[in-house]
Amino acid sequence: MTTQENARKFLQRLADDDAYRAQVEKDPVGCLAEYGFKLDKAKAPARVKLPSSEEIKANIDQLSERISSTSGIYVFMV
Repeated sequence: MTTQENARKFLQRLADDDAYRAQVEKDPVGCLAEYGFKLDKAKAPARVKLPSSEEIKANIDQLSERISSTSGIYVFMV
């Protein structure tokens, strides 16, 4: 599976699954690793604030490009 496909699946799950969203906000590094994105835990935020499900759904194409090129951190920047 390509990184772009992994990013899209990750984002789709964020958009559709509220329980998973809560899990990602608590452990972004672990959740991203499930989709093949490896981040340095020391450089990643301990917790994140996600965009709304509606925002993710509306921008899933753009976000999947960004997440695959920046290892996922961009999506969570506020």
